[in-house]
Amino acid sequence: MILYLLLAALPLFSIETPNPYIEANNHYLQGNIEEALSGYENVISSVPKITEAYLNAGVLYQGQGKTEQAVDALKKASKLDKNTLAIKEKLAWFAYLSGDCKTATKTAKKILKSNEHSLWGLLSLGTCLQEKEKWQKSLEPLIKLAESYPNNVLGSWLIAQSYMKLGLFEEAIASYKKVLEIDYTFLEARFPLAQALKKAGRYQEAKKFYDLVLDMDPQYAEALSESNELLMAAHLEEAPSVVNLRATPNTPVTAKSELTIMAQTTTNQKLTTKSPTIRIAIGTSSSGNPLTRAGIMFRAKGNFKIIKKASRRLLAQGKKGEVWSVRAGATKIPSLQFIRPNGKPLGIYTETILLEGAYSFILHHVPFGQGFAWAGNEDREYRGSIEIKPDEEHGLIVINNVKLEQYLTSVLASEMFPGWPMEALKAQAVIARSVAQYKTKYEKPHRNFGYHLCDGQHCQVYIGVGAERSKTRQAVAETQKEVLSYKGKAINALYHANCGGKTHAAWELPGWWGATYLTSTLDLDGPDSYPKSPWDFDQWIKGYPKALCANSKFANPLSFRWIRVISAQDLEQRVSRVWDIGSIKNVVALKRTSAGYITALKIVGTKRAVTVEKEHEIRRLLGLGQIRSNLTVLNIKRNAEGNPETIFIFGGGWGHGVGLCQAGAAGLAETKNATYQEILQHYYPEAKLEKLKY
Repeated sequence: MILYLLLAALPLFSIETPNPYIEANNHYLQGNIEEALSGYENVISSVPKITEAYLNAGVLYQGQGKTEQAVDALKKASKLDKNTLAIKEKLAWFAYLSGDCKTATKTAKKILKSNEHSLWGLLSLGTCLQEKEKWQKSLEPLIKLAESYPNNVLGSWLIAQSYMKLGLFEEAIASYKKVLEIDYTFLEARFPLAQALKKAGRYQEAKKFYDLVLDMDPQYAEALSESNELLMAAHLEEAPSVVNLRATPNTPVTAKSELTIMAQTTTNQKLTTKSPTIRIAIGTSSSGNPLTRAGIMFRAKGNFKIIKKASRRLLAQGKKGEVWSVRAGATKIPSLQFIRPNGKPLGIYTETILLEGAYSFILHHVPFGQGFAWAGNEDREYRGSIEIKPDEEHGLIVINNVKLEQYLTSVLASEMFPGWPMEALKAQAVIARSVAQYKTKYEKPHRNFGYHLCDGQHCQVYIGVGAERSKTRQAVAETQKEVLSYKGKAINALYHANCGGKTHAAWELPGWWGATYLTSTLDLDGPDSYPKSPWDFDQWIKGYPKALCANSKFANPLSFRWIRVISAQDLEQRVSRVWDIGSIKNVVALKRTSAGYITALKIVGTKRAVTVEKEHEIRRLLGLGQIRSNLTVLNIKRNAEGNPETIFIFGGGWGHGVGLCQAGAAGLAETKNATYQEILQHYYPEAKLEKLKY
């Protein structure tokens, strides 16, 4: 009805002359932001009393950094429609972002009279009180915000800032920790938490959090300076055990009980022993390359042999539980020095050495998740054999030779929670097998290093025996040999944690290949349709619409909708490492995919402007570590001079948004009783199931 009235209000256009409002919407849906804004401006110029045109223009003005025009458009929309609370809420928030706290406060108070729990009313009022440095008064609306919306991190984040200004450091510490408790990926809380801990005299904890920041960003200058200062301080010298917060090569991380691991993997399902052997690199970077390592330690569950791979010459035999060490040689020729459990050297070798014969091998301090919030190291257990290669650049490279189906029992549990519905697990098993087959046989991404796959997200997360569970073994066993194929070849069946409501096609991402089987799929569940205008999209991202990937009890709500806050200064520092753009003046989303993911981000500086198009680069620039996805709306708070000060990132989903949505798969299995074949058909409609021959 609204659309009918809107179209009726527009002047008549001939068939040759498209309706400007529909044309503007189409530009937006095609990801052409600037053309869409121009279209809405034309509508306003032609028919100045259409509320929706002002709303859409206001949202796009805000995204373009035209804050005064955004507020003006929403003021006009509010006069045309005095009853819709959402318009007033947007006006209050946009007014705060523009620095117009008079309008923001006045509007927020009106909102709170009609709805005392309005998120945007409380947020706008609280932030404006902070802007006026009324720190104590700001706590009332912000605490109410945190209590009313416990999954929204903004309440605790802003409360912590007020406590810091009031000198209430213990209260600030509790609030920053609450932020990380709500959302552990909100890594921006680590640095101010460290500062609060330092102010409170809790120096050991402060250094820990400064170091955690450096784990994500080793070039973070302030964190490095603060960490080094605390390292040299006398109060830390009194407790040297906490100075080195990372595990050292000679102090093994406590592994899970091996008896517990075996109990978890007991099952009546049998896996074929005839599947091909694949080669997995252990300890890799976010790009799948080997991490530089000075050495490793290992032990075995059973007696084992140490042999030269090429000649099969036996070098030594080890016993169950013995801890051996390997050091990368410091000579010009890459070499390996093996150290016996008694500390005596076995020998120095310049060729690949093979460990085999035991039920499994346990490698100490395996690094994982480098560059992500969950980065760390731990002992990990692997079936099959272990290769150790000397390497000039990386010290040594560790490779696990393991049967494909055994590999999948670990990958499945590493990539999807084992407690999820069996049909979702079986769908994941099929696509994990498809990805492994595609990469091993066709793509061969790591052939230069001599292995098929890495153990991280670049290929598929592989933890080893410790990840296996009976349900994942069952899912792998019941789908043995099955892969998705297209035109007779196993497909690169991409997947991600949560699409946020809609996946997009691979060819919509700049630099991605045009695989036609990776199409766009709608994951909404219920009467809500996918947003078709800037205003609707802004409301959609900042709301919680019904979707398969949101409704499931297995899906984390913060994987579906989330918030991050970064300072313009931090973004400027990250950008300046690559491009000398000067001081940041604006950050603009130029283009989006059909699902709303940003594919071109323009960063304007005083010296020059750059446009970033690569999916992973946008995510890394916009967050410490990286943000969950590019399905985002950026709201920029500007200072009195109009320069960016703080960037609020309202996001949806987790991952690149292509292929299967794991949370959506769980939702299909749980709420629709979908089989794994139906789940796969939903996300890969052009692919079909086939069986590998082995």
